[in-house]
This record gives sequence, C-alpha cells and structure tokens, in this order.
Amino acid sequence: MRRAIIVLALAAAGLTVAACGSSDDEPAASSAETARSQVCDARNDIQQQIDELSTSGLTVAGVTSGLDAVKEDLGTIKDAQGELDDERKKQVRDATKSFEGELRSVAEDVASGFSLSGAKDELRTAVQKLADGYRSAFSRVDCG
Repeated sequence: MRRAIIVLALAAAGLTVAACGSSDDEPAASSAETARSQVCDARNDIQQQIDELSTSGLTVAGVTSGLDAVKEDLGTIKDAQGELDDERKKQVRDATKSFEGELRSVAEDVASGFSLSGAKDELRTAVQKLADGYRSAFSRVDCG
C-alpha cells in the first residue's frame, strides 16, 4: 500500500513537472539526474526496509515481505543505472552485483525454512547478514 502511494505521488509530481515545462533559466533535469534520484531513493528505501526488519517482531512472513520490497528496489536501481554517468554507473553496478548475491543468499536461507526452536535467531542472523551486505555494497554509492 505504502509503495503504491509513493508511486502515485511520484507519478503525479512527474506529470506536474512535465506539464509545467521549464524556462530558459531552469533547464529540465537530465536523464542522469533523474536516474541518480531513482537510485538514491531506492537505496534509501532498501535501508528503511532493513531497519524495519531489524526492529520488527521477525516472522518468516514479515522477512519474506521485506525481502520482496528490497528486490523491487534493487530492480529500480538496476533499471536506472544505464542512465548514470560512467563513474556513478560503475559504483552502482558494483554495489548492485555485490548486494544481489547477499540478497539471494538470505532469500534462500529464509525459503529453506528454519527449525521451530531457532527460527527467531536464524531470522535475526539472516536480517543481520542482509544489513551487513547492504552496508558493504552501497556505502560506496554517493547520494550526497
């Protein structure tokens, strides 16, 4: 639901900007700037998902839902990276490749199931592994 609201808000903002056009004093955002914004927004959303997973009650359904949201954001990043300048494109490509491996590993761990006695600890470990992978991969991507 939250994601749908965000998408609608972004679409409305995009239509508003497109409808207004730009004056000679205000050039339209370049495709590289737009892609950078998409990458950074998705990167921030991944961080938010990981933070929520780290502080939530840690259920298999909750972690699975969080992982799905992270996968969607990673897809957004991959779609936008082709429009980035060469240096940023390399940063994002390297980060995405690195984090994809961590995400795949954690998703496989969660999908394989956990023992009833250790499920919470195993989910906590999986979320921590995802958080570590995110920090390692995306800390090099400059969004400042």
